[in-house]
Amino acid sequence: WVKKFSDSVPTLDLPTDRSRPPLRTFNSAQEDYPLAAELIDNLKALSAKSGCSLMTTLIAGFEVFLYRLTGQTELTVGIPAAGQAALGKYNLVGHCVNLLPLRTQIEGQQSFSDYLQSRRTPILDAYDHQEFTFGNLVQKLSIPRDSSRIPLVSAVFNVDQDFEPEKLNFGGLKIDFFTNPRCYENFELSINATSVNGRVNLECQYNTNLFDSDTIRRRLAEFDRLLTSIVTNPGETIATLALLPEAERQLLQQWNQTGVDYPDVCIHQLFEEQVERTPNAVALIDRDRQLTYRELNERANQLAYYLQDLGVAPEVLVGFCVNRSLEMVVGLLGILKAGGAYVPLDPAYPAERLAYMVEDAKVSILLTQSQLQSRLPEYQAKTVYLDSDWDKIALEKVNTGDNLAYVIYASGSTGKPKGVMIPHAALSSFVRAAVAEYEIVASDRLLQFASINFDAAVEEIYTSSISGSTLVLRTDEMLEVGTFLRACQDWQLTILDLPTAYWYELVNELTNTAAELPASVRMVIIGGEKVLSEPVKSWNKYLARSGKSDRLQLINSYGPTETTVSATVYRVPPSSSIKGEIPIGRPLPHLQAYVLDRCLQPVPIGVPGELCIGGAGLARGYLGRQQLTAEKFISNPVARNQSRLYRTGDRVRFLADGNIEFLGRIDHQVKIRGFRIELGEIEANLLKHSQIETAVVTVQKDSWGAKSLVAYFIPSTESKSNPEIGPQLRQFLQEKLPAYMVPNFFVELETLPLTPSGKIDRQALPEPDLDSRQSASDCIAPRNALEEQVAQIWLEVLGYKQISIHDNFFELGGHSLIGVKLVARLAQLLEIKLPLRALFEASTIAELAQKIEIIRAANQVFQHNNRADDLNGYEEGEI
Repeated sequence: WVKKFSDSVPTLDLPTDRSRPPLRTFNSAQEDYPLAAELIDNLKALSAKSGCSLMTTLIAGFEVFLYRLTGQTELTVGIPAAGQAALGKYNLVGHCVNLLPLRTQIEGQQSFSDYLQSRRTPILDAYDHQEFTFGNLVQKLSIPRDSSRIPLVSAVFNVDQDFEPEKLNFGGLKIDFFTNPRCYENFELSINATSVNGRVNLECQYNTNLFDSDTIRRRLAEFDRLLTSIVTNPGETIATLALLPEAERQLLQQWNQTGVDYPDVCIHQLFEEQVERTPNAVALIDRDRQLTYRELNERANQLAYYLQDLGVAPEVLVGFCVNRSLEMVVGLLGILKAGGAYVPLDPAYPAERLAYMVEDAKVSILLTQSQLQSRLPEYQAKTVYLDSDWDKIALEKVNTGDNLAYVIYASGSTGKPKGVMIPHAALSSFVRAAVAEYEIVASDRLLQFASINFDAAVEEIYTSSISGSTLVLRTDEMLEVGTFLRACQDWQLTILDLPTAYWYELVNELTNTAAELPASVRMVIIGGEKVLSEPVKSWNKYLARSGKSDRLQLINSYGPTETTVSATVYRVPPSSSIKGEIPIGRPLPHLQAYVLDRCLQPVPIGVPGELCIGGAGLARGYLGRQQLTAEKFISNPVARNQSRLYRTGDRVRFLADGNIEFLGRIDHQVKIRGFRIELGEIEANLLKHSQIETAVVTVQKDSWGAKSLVAYFIPSTESKSNPEIGPQLRQFLQEKLPAYMVPNFFVELETLPLTPSGKIDRQALPEPDLDSRQSASDCIAPRNALEEQVAQIWLEVLGYKQISIHDNFFELGGHSLIGVKLVARLAQLLEIKLPLRALFEASTIAELAQKIEIIRAANQVFQHNNRADDLNGYEEGEI
């Protein structure tokens, strides 16, 4: 026994209805499930043909069932054995049961017949070597203890000998047989196959803290279906044996009967229809400037004609690098009307990344603003300036639904971002579905919050442009929550579309201060990463306190870029008694959602699998990446109707009510503050540094789920004595990656922890030692009153006890959302206008204090000329 478990002990991770309590519980209930006599006869026939007992066949079937539920290729099942035989005391009356742990390995492509043959000898051997008791075995193995589980064995399967009551003679008494359900059970799942007069009944004891009775009944029906599949075709591969009973299969089909097919029309054509309906309504607001639907359409038409003259046509990619402004929306619509597709380029990205995107997309025309010329890399494309070239501009072109609307770049695991190609049909289908789902009408006023480099902006811009509502562009100052709430009131916004991380900041402000959302706001849409239940509970308490529970809706949305923005939505109930995780909901009406195992078979309700999405919202694929497109966009194995599915890589499960629960990733992709990040891309760029031998990047979370990137690295031999390697790595990555992809912490290690199979054990990586980071440089105290004021705000916002005036804000774990709070506090305390960019330019207390002194001095000059506001949002180098 010790030899069988000497290398490792597999832990059976059963899919549960609730999170496992930190301390093991024993509360139990029982569900009975009779197996049909015909099935038992067939199982006996299969057993005889295979040269094994019915018990061996049932145990092998149960092991295969657990494999299909968990996806684990290695697992342990407990089987009871009568201890009398082990002791040689066959006449001893008593419950002398010993538990035997059966270890097995299962390959999904193996047939059940072959697997059954492989199990016959090990099961017999287990009974032949049962003298060593389970308790002694657990002690001998020295298994690391987990207080939430019983060691070694989580599930037990037992087969009783056939009991014939009529053979018992008690003086004419009638004999009946039944079992008493136990109130307490050691194991998470224990099935006793009891045979009475040849009829087999499955008695399932289960832990009620982990499972619901409905789930157990569903699992027993699935086990029944699997056994039926086994006797029908024992030569079929284990991975493809039918598992879903007909009723469950039909229910999963019913949840995907969304059945909305939108007419093939382009998004700019829908916009033009809205222009006809409401030409004089305000379509767009940017601070003190605005455009009506007619004015927006006329300008977009002018630009489109001009672009067509330059050769823009269907499938032509146009680079688009523009600040958030009226011109941004004019440019987007103009490119689409000209027949082209746009490639958004964030001017804040490093020049190297922008250059890669321009080259990879092979853009022949770049649409930008003259003020951004200095930030753009060298490129061969023809440049059109939306401001200085406007007097030369004109338009009109018709696309088809199959033509591209835009190509948006997402993080890539190979170290380079990948372009996702979205056709017009997918874009217009999504936008119409979103308008219907959110019930957007002409009286709504929507906030445009996201950068156009992220597809949340697609939802904001185009749902507004086809519904007759007004789109209000966010200003940089609105990243500070107090300013944000005032702007919501001033502009009477009705719908807010926010990253989940920013919504956390908003909830914190609403629940811990006297701040209020204006009465005009009727809906808040969040998305970008998994939402936690605690902030939702706080939000619902705020709704109850403010009397908004019945008129302010919170929507949790989910969707990868490859399925065109949002794929599923969940209307969060305004209840303060929310239990468990917050689902991501059900698919929008133009999409279908499937949860599949690694062999692309549908998994049962409640069982984790990979979310695969089909329907009218799918991207064409990845620009210039045919192999990756073929891997991620597959033929639908469920519908078998020539449709496609996108493999999201997200691990989810269907809940009993048809909603989908997000569980995490099956790879190393993460979402942080709404940004999709491939950890492999960061690692690939780290390994390009000459002083790095190897590196791995992970994510750490705080109590509210706020995430930080942590880079662990082993330096090359000659660099191990370099105390500045951490800051050097940060600077190196800042020149290659967007700010949101640069790790907050860099941790040097002697070695990386490995699993028994030799892979990096990410779970064993140490948490960043924040205290040691504070003493990495000599802790130099503030030298004057201003540095003292700045330092105090840093301490409060970052949560440290001491910070040197030369410590870097970002090396201390700061990021843009924390920076917004810090800059706002400083601006209020010092009574100056301080843009967020100041923190990126001056990232230490000493540098920031010096920057503030310069701004103060410059303010005095500008105030003398009545131009004090000119410093707001200064350009780089202007001061």
